[in-house]
Amino acid sequence: MSLLIEKNDPADPARILAALYAREAIYDIPLVILRPEEFYGSGAEEARVTLDDRLGSSLSLLCPEKDRQYPVICRMADIILDIANDPQNCECYAILRLRNPMSACHYKPEYYSEHKVGVVLGPKADMQGADFISHILSIPKDYLGLIPGDKAHWQCYALLHEFAHVAGAGEPQAEALAGLQFKKIFKQDDVLMALADMRAVKAIHYCERSREVLHYGWPMVEVLDNIIRAPQEKIDALSAQQIKDFRFKSFDYKAEFVRAVGHALVSRPEGYEFEDLLHGAFFGQAHEDTYRIAARYYKAVTRLGLQP
Repeated sequence: MSLLIEKNDPADPARILAALYAREAIYDIPLVILRPEEFYGSGAEEARVTLDDRLGSSLSLLCPEKDRQYPVICRMADIILDIANDPQNCECYAILRLRNPMSACHYKPEYYSEHKVGVVLGPKADMQGADFISHILSIPKDYLGLIPGDKAHWQCYALLHEFAHVAGAGEPQAEALAGLQFKKIFKQDDVLMALADMRAVKAIHYCERSREVLHYGWPMVEVLDNIIRAPQEKIDALSAQQIKDFRFKSFDYKAEFVRAVGHALVSRPEGYEFEDLLHGAFFGQAHEDTYRIAARYYKAVTRLGLQP
């Protein structure tokens, strides 16, 4: 199982993006990568024909039951068309033949079975970092400050995250695999910092959504922050298997502390800035995790150019 790049020189993002799209397997799992542009202007039936053609023999791995293959194609086509036909939608998508009812972190490695195949819908060819962040946070791009990295950096990261799902990683685990691969390849932290800031803002702003808190949540921030803090030589020394094994890692979601910060944000007295709460009695007397999350959130919105 080879890494995407073995040498230690920083890589050209456009070249790496092309190499990612050329992959026929990732983490030793067969892979089909689709592009939204393949489905632009397609109707439902045309999209199904395109999918059937592109999947080829992988369809039988994705769905061995022949009588279920057409319904699977229909559902996949609907998802892809929703994304492809919405100019604001910057989602990527991993579609798997599920051999395990849960992600890898719920299993001991010896009891985990690899997926038979992965199908990934990649990012749109014109997706920039600001597009990705504004979509995730559901805010206009004009609200954001200058976002680091060029579009190839962000599209590479989006693909690396979906590739991690092919390996069975849950959301924080996929962020770990993608972040480690990204830093190993590109030798830079600026894009990872913007991603971590985005994850921090999303965790607080959507803290009332159970799926956000317990499926994505604060570990997405901590994973990226830890990768950013890690020395480059330590990242470079990681083998492909060591990176892949992060899919089995469990995390503390700190849901009660995330919700405490979110509640403070929306219930603060009129005229109070979030910074006033951060340095005042409320967070001064709060649990240390609550204060730490609040401080990290404030740093995130400040760097992204948003108003807390």
